[in-house]
Amino acid sequence: MEELFCYNVAAIPDAGDPVNRAIAAGDVIRGIRECNEHLLRTLVTYPPRAATLAFRWVFSPAPSPAERQGRLAIMLIVRAQDANLARNLRVLIECSDLKAYYGLRSGQPRKPPVRYGASCDITRPERSIRPLHSVDLNPAIPPRYYSCHTFNPRSTNDCLLLDRVLDRIDEPVMLEVALEPVDLSGENLLHTRSIAQLQSVNRTHELDAEDDLLAVDPFEPGAYPRNGNLTVIKPLRRRDPIADDILRQRRRFHETLGAPHLHFHLRAFAQTRAVAQLMASVIAESAFEDGSYALWPCEPDSECFPQMLDATERGAVFAQPTLDRVFGQHAALYGGFAMLGHVATVDELLSAFAIPVAGRGQLRCLRKNTEPAPVPYEHFLILGHDE
Repeated sequence: MEELFCYNVAAIPDAGDPVNRAIAAGDVIRGIRECNEHLLRTLVTYPPRAATLAFRWVFSPAPSPAERQGRLAIMLIVRAQDANLARNLRVLIECSDLKAYYGLRSGQPRKPPVRYGASCDITRPERSIRPLHSVDLNPAIPPRYYSCHTFNPRSTNDCLLLDRVLDRIDEPVMLEVALEPVDLSGENLLHTRSIAQLQSVNRTHELDAEDDLLAVDPFEPGAYPRNGNLTVIKPLRRRDPIADDILRQRRRFHETLGAPHLHFHLRAFAQTRAVAQLMASVIAESAFEDGSYALWPCEPDSECFPQMLDATERGAVFAQPTLDRVFGQHAALYGGFAMLGHVATVDELLSAFAIPVAGRGQLRCLRKNTEPAPVPYEHFLILGHDE
């Protein structure tokens, strides 16, 4: 039977804290990154969709100065297909140094605290590229070329940019990075066949050796001599330089498909579309370099929006469909690639599957483990009164 549980982050580790430095053998940021990598390397070995790990950030505005460092709650959500797998994941997390760094406390996942009005997803960049020639000039040319690029991870991500930006937001926000193992053998096979078709675009038409000597381009001068000699007309095969560029990129991308992948969603919820898109862009810029990502806003009236909220409550991964939005009427050509924009290797996702590590500066929405615990407002002793 499926199990769902979570761990709440008590405080953010201070990279300068002697205790944390002792645990990490001097480099706290590297030590925490290694813990996250261990989690993901283990997750990717499980059967497809058997388990999900998610970091969830829940931001709630607070007008009181005393509550400002408690505006952001972070939790690690775990979903397991059965009790044995749940026990394995509990041991993996509770025996990890993450528990010591972040003071993880076992709890129950909470439903989204408010009804959000918009969301924005982050995916790998997929592109629909128009060929130089039409099918009339080369029957092997498709109506559109497909291109998908991997993430370029930013290894220095400490998530502190999110803390600074959230400090200026005055509406509820929820951010989530959810990952689960996936089987890409079917997509790998389809991509292999697609590359073979792409190679045929600029391949010379094959004729019998005898006919090949007589073959000419029908648009060349002298294609129809008047002396009555037989001339074989070749089918049109106009070369498309774009196909060669796409082929080189697709071959590089294909090499990555043999590695284990994780199905993911990287998502920001907010009350307004502008804030949801802003927060998604902050996540993406923190985690990935060179703009190697795509942003997909979604409104509540979209048919996939309820599915996003349902997946959040169940602790599951739901990827917003994007292939139709990229290719429009030509989406059926690449229907087998619908998942490629929503999967990535552990190396690509490691910079996104992260939570803050505090440096020398003060956190705005979170508390460091070296700072005193917050005092409830009702325990304050007020001296004087301003009109």
